[in-house]
Amino acid sequence: MPPAHFGPPDPFTRTFFVISTKKCLTKKVKKMNLLQKFPVSLGFACLLMLSSCSEETINATSPLNESKNSSLREGQQGGGIEVLPSFPTTNGPTGNNVYATRWQRDILTSPDNPQLLPTGSSSFTNLWGDSNFSWIKPLPAIPGVASSASIATVTTTSNTWSPNGKRSAVKTKLQYLKPGKKYAITFRVATTKFDGHLLPFVPAYSKTVYLVRSYSTGAVAEYIDLTGKQAAWVDKTITFVAEEAEMTLSFSAINANAGEYSYAHIFVDKNAIQEVN
Repeated sequence: MPPAHFGPPDPFTRTFFVISTKKCLTKKVKKMNLLQKFPVSLGFACLLMLSSCSEETINATSPLNESKNSSLREGQQGGGIEVLPSFPTTNGPTGNNVYATRWQRDILTSPDNPQLLPTGSSSFTNLWGDSNFSWIKPLPAIPGVASSASIATVTTTSNTWSPNGKRSAVKTKLQYLKPGKKYAITFRVATTKFDGHLLPFVPAYSKTVYLVRSYSTGAVAEYIDLTGKQAAWVDKTITFVAEEAEMTLSFSAINANAGEYSYAHIFVDKNAIQEVN
């Protein structure tokens, strides 16, 4: 009997090349060589073997696909992903006019004067995180917080809250709030003294820090007295009902007397906001 002759691959053979593993392809090459030497009946048997190999390849991947689809169904049954409220941490790089993610200088008056009244990020021991600019008295370590943590720093020469261009501020934005829901935010504030002040000002500790929570519709102010709290942390928790999905928080400070120059700080750790109802 003359040897069997095969034309171009049929649709089944083309499908086999796409979905088979390398091992199965090797088998096919060997089987095709045999097909050129054996009768048609044996060639047909070889094709059945190749079909079985292809089917095994498909079945081997089925559990993975099934597992993936199951995970997708479970996610859908759970109602999707809920976005949690966000109060940005002050942890990040240090430096003059350097800020943690989503923190920035707040412009209180125009013209602004960042040379006289700089803002930025400092460490617990040094102004702007610079080892040459040490606080006269460093801030104490916070349990559970890395010694490399950073704080947002503002400066002031003012002893009043009037917009007189004598104090600086930083701000951030709280996001993903649910209007009508109650939230609690927790943070720490402090004041330190640095002897490298600008003349003719006298280095001092800040007397009071000022936090303004604002929406597009208005603002609410919070005052925290730092009298007798030199280089010490003051913990603060503020509870509020969200009016909008986003809220801006601005931080600044004043001194006890005119002619003084001081530094005030705010530290926000991770997970500093919680929904309370």
